[in-house]
Amino acid sequence: MYYLLFFTLVILYVLVIPIGLCFLREHHPAWFRRSKILLWIAGLALFSWCGAVGAILIPSYCGLFVPRGPELVFALFFGWSYLWFAAVPVFAIYGVLLLMRRLFRHIE
Repeated sequence: MYYLLFFTLVILYVLVIPIGLCFLREHHPAWFRRSKILLWIAGLALFSWCGAVGAILIPSYCGLFVPRGPELVFALFFGWSYLWFAAVPVFAIYGVLLLMRRLFRHIE
C-alpha cells in the first residue's frame, strides 16, 4: 500500500503534472499570464506539500510504518519543493522547445 502511494506520487510529480501544465500552457496561454502565474506557483507548492505530508502521515495513521523525526520534519518544511525539483527540468525543456519554435518561425 505504501509503495503504491509512493510510486503514484512519483509518476504524478515527474510526468503527469509537469507535462500536463505544459499542454495547458500551450492550449490556454491566457491562464498563465501575469498575476495568474503566481496562483499556479502557489497551487503547485500547496499540492506538493500536501502530497509529501500525506505520503508520510497516511501510512503512519494506517499503521504501515512509523515515521522518524527527520522524515516528518523534512516533509513539513520542504514538502513544497518536491514537485518543483521534478518539474523544473520539464519546464526548462519546454522553454527551450518554445524558443526554438520562435527562432525557426523568424527564419522561414
